Amino acid sequence: DSSLWSAQPSTHGGHVTTDLQLNQYVDAALCNGPKNVLLFLQEKLSIEDFTAFGGVYGNKQDSVFPNLENIMESSPSSLVLPAVDWYAANILPTYLKEKLGVSPLHVDPSTLLELRLDANIPSLLIVSLPYTSR
Repeated sequence: DSSLWSAQPSTHGGHVTTDLQLNQYVDAALCNGPKNVLLFLQEKLSIEDFTAFGGVYGNKQDSVFPNLENIMESSPSSLVLPAVDWYAANILPTYLKEKLGVSPLHVDPSTLLELRLDANIPSLLIVSLPYTSR
């Protein structure tokens, strides 16, 4: 539901989200939305990676992100930020742990489809994506 993000200013190309801005997004989402958080982290992943490898030109069968795409499409809400400050990204798991009151569960991308979550119990799943070289 995009209404989770409507109170937040939209980002634009070239904008780097700071830790304070990221905290505002997270706080708004956790106040209004579900308490299951799936956090994808990759050292070097950009929107260009999704354009180049995501099958965005009608070649969905060529996508290297099918699980990620399925999760985001079926999610009641999702937020994509073009660029996040290194410091903000680094402290985000700790910030989410404090906000949700749960320890993170590090999940292998290949096991995402097997997970079953209880919507009534907060959870923090962290998926570390491998670096993709061009």
